[in-house]
Amino acid sequence: MMKLAFCLFRYYPYGGLERDFLQIAKMCLARGHEIHVFTMSWEGEIPNGFHVNLIKPFGFSNAGRAKSFANHVSRYLKKQKFDRVIGFNRMPNLDFYFAGDPCFAKTAHEKHPVLFKLLPRYRIYASLENSIFSAESKTQILLLNPSHLDIFREHYKTPKKRFTLLAPGISEDRRRPLNQTEIREQFRKKHDVPANDKIILMVGSDFKRKGVDRALLAFDALPDNLKDSTRLWIIGQGQPITHPRVTYWGTRDDIVNFYATADCLLHVAYQETAGMVLLESLAAGLPVIVTQNCGYAPYIQKASAGMIVPEPFSQETLNQILAKVLSEEDVLADYRQNALNFCKTHNLFHFAIQIAMIIEGKT
Repeated sequence: MMKLAFCLFRYYPYGGLERDFLQIAKMCLARGHEIHVFTMSWEGEIPNGFHVNLIKPFGFSNAGRAKSFANHVSRYLKKQKFDRVIGFNRMPNLDFYFAGDPCFAKTAHEKHPVLFKLLPRYRIYASLENSIFSAESKTQILLLNPSHLDIFREHYKTPKKRFTLLAPGISEDRRRPLNQTEIREQFRKKHDVPANDKIILMVGSDFKRKGVDRALLAFDALPDNLKDSTRLWIIGQGQPITHPRVTYWGTRDDIVNFYATADCLLHVAYQETAGMVLLESLAAGLPVIVTQNCGYAPYIQKASAGMIVPEPFSQETLNQILAKVLSEEDVLADYRQNALNFCKTHNLFHFAIQIAMIIEGKT
């Protein structure tokens, strides 16, 4: 048995990174290890067997609090003996870092003015990232998106041997339920949705980054006869925009019901390292329209389970793709079946075991 420390800035039950953390930590617990969590806040139920340490950082900005948190954790780690330290946000003294975010240095260079580098925010986040990826660091990096490897190495000269590319995976409870047809009928009836109406589903908090604005424009561009029989359902945390045929559901624990009820998933993010929701849609047999820049978009293409909006992004292209997919029921049926067939031949459910074994040194 090992004593493991898991570090992340905040935990809430509906974020992709947070759900990855929970899967991995639960798997390590099930394999007999002692689980200690260091975080600034925890929303929701704490699993039995988790020792959660809430650290209240100093600072008036997110960057300031991140620095304070990292310093607090570093001091605690020096006092207590842990066999492995696993981080889900960037901070020093990690044995493993789960790379759920893109390269900050690259983003700062490409999207911010030169003066941005003079701000405390830049210096703090750059320092935290450097503590992980510098050539001198010993942290092992668990990488979700293979395209990010060369980017990090370009900016930090990180030795390639310190990267481990993870096979994608999701929780077992995202499998398509055997009574999917029954769930679909009952859920639509409960929410007054006619059987022949189409439902577009979006899942993910941070509406700006997830491209809700793009989705609304594409929805409004649908031909009138199609738009009148289509609804857009959005799940996640963000600022709603009033629209007569758009429903904001907030965060939900019954996401499987939405996957079973919808006709396609729309995931047109401006930035997405991986996109767990794309794999969940495959497992649910839900066709997908996704922007090419999303890390897991190639799996949709490989499965022939939807359509890719190419880069550079064009709103007009998205508008055309959405209208085409929704208007061709036989195409939707093919995508649904292709998704389910893909999941029969590709194991999407061993993600947590894979990482637990890496932490244990067994791979």
